[in-house]
Amino acid sequence: MHWSRLLAIGAAVTAVGFAGGVIVGIGYHTALYRALAPLKVLAPGWWWRPTSYNSRLPPAQRRSVMRWFYAGIVTVVLDFVGSILILGAILIM
Repeated sequence: MHWSRLLAIGAAVTAVGFAGGVIVGIGYHTALYRALAPLKVLAPGWWWRPTSYNSRLPPAQRRSVMRWFYAGIVTVVLDFVGSILILGAILIM
């Protein structure tokens, strides 16, 4: 595969990962807030370490919030794969 094609594919995969990550991150934080705000367990600045609150999710809302969390993991994997493809393109230039 030519390096320019590999670079383009890597950039596209990374861009999808980043764009998806922003959307999924907003969805996760919103879902977590909606699930936990009525319980009054969120401390000021909770959004900087939201995963520490996953264990406090009520069972009825856990599945819907954690879907966003797992989708975020997928976007991170896309970013990683895209970055590896970009690095591969750079190395074979």
